Amino acid sequence: MGGGQSRANPACLCQPGYFYDSTGSVMCGRCRQKRFMNIRHLIALCAALLLTACGQSMNAPSTPVKIAQVNAQAGSLVIGDAWARATALSTSGGDHNQHDANNSGMNSAAYMIIQNNGGADKLVSVSGDVAESVQLHVTTMKDGVMSMNPLPDGADVPAGGSLVLKPAGYHIMLIGVKQNLEAGGTFKLTLKFKSGTAMTIDVPVRAP
Repeated sequence: MGGGQSRANPACLCQPGYFYDSTGSVMCGRCRQKRFMNIRHLIALCAALLLTACGQSMNAPSTPVKIAQVNAQAGSLVIGDAWARATALSTSGGDHNQHDANNSGMNSAAYMIIQNNGGADKLVSVSGDVAESVQLHVTTMKDGVMSMNPLPDGADVPAGGSLVLKPAGYHIMLIGVKQNLEAGGTFKLTLKFKSGTAMTIDVPVRAP
């Protein structure tokens, strides 16, 4: 069925020899090659569009994201819906345990929405006594491999928009937490912005 015959294709007269496709239609070798090239181009286009969409989804939304529970507000900046992952004596998977190379302690991660009702700003640092190191990170996907990388220059909070910190996106890494974070508890984090605004919030702990 799939081999080339040494006579003209009755449905496609481009070249001698023909092939049957998956629908039972016949085509010559040249047309078959063109079809495969078109399929490859279509796959490449879909992949490019998917990567573009993924890149756009990582960017801060240009319109405000609704906040259900406000944690703090200062000027045009509002922080809400903050939470952090509970820790346990043994953890696996997720943002909270990917950076414990020195085995110095358990890790966790904190998430929240930062709403900006004014001009463009940037979250430049996060600090707290809850962990040995508190860092702003972002999760990215490249060549099918997920990785988490620090953002030493901070993350933009667009004018009239929001910076959303969430699992598999922007997040605050708590590296080497100093005590077990139990669901129902809270701890403090201080967020500093390029505009000079600083806010200290109580972050509720909950099970992931």
